[in-house]
Amino acid sequence: LSHAKGERAVQDRTGAKPLSRWRLWAFALPSAPLTALALPPLVFLPPHFHTVLGVPLAAVSVMFLAARMFDIVIDPLLGGWQDRTQSAFGRRRIWMAVLLAPLCALIWLVFIGWRPGADAFWIGASMLALYVCFSAMEIAHLGWAGEIRPDYHGRTQILGLVQLVGAAGSIG
Repeated sequence: LSHAKGERAVQDRTGAKPLSRWRLWAFALPSAPLTALALPPLVFLPPHFHTVLGVPLAAVSVMFLAARMFDIVIDPLLGGWQDRTQSAFGRRRIWMAVLLAPLCALIWLVFIGWRPGADAFWIGASMLALYVCFSAMEIAHLGWAGEIRPDYHGRTQILGLVQLVGAAGSIG
């Protein structure tokens, strides 16, 4: 480990600016809530939509199948859009900042906001929007990791920590 400005920093093998441990942890922290958000919609929303909101089970199945199939198409597009984004705030960071409020609003809407008897189409549309926001934020976060440290060991270190924090978030 090298010392940079009084902080313990990660040794850099490529000549790139070393990252302090606190910066690595700060970068990895968004992975905890993002990963924690991955499982609850799959576990809790289908029974909630069917038993509480009264959406027919076949419609619930179609909603989730459509959302996952749409993910196959939209994820590469989101990654490409993010790669081409030009912003003073950073091409990945801007996506995370802009999508945070819509993601929070959609979490509230799909878990709490809909009332029994709501139209299944709008419930499904809000769930699809939730998946798009979630995917865009996750893609931005993971893509950003490769830009912070483009060398193999740097990416491995950063993504390993992101996975560790994500696992803690999922368990939490």
